[in-house]
Amino acid sequence: MKRVETILLQNIVFPQTFVRAWALDSLATLAAKQTRLAPVVERHLHEFETSSSKALRARARHIRARQ
Repeated sequence: MKRVETILLQNIVFPQTFVRAWALDSLATLAAKQTRLAPVVERHLHEFETSSSKALRARARHIRARQ
């Protein structure tokens, strides 16, 4: 599980928008069970919500709707 978290955290800053969006989505799913990830998810959600990328803003809205 730790390796999965490490990969997802690395992918949140990946150059491709699609990879970043799904990495945060997956981390948000994990954070539902592992609350120590919640602050990381929240920080990146805020970054996504203020991004110039429509895809990242849409993914942030989707994640917030699930919470």
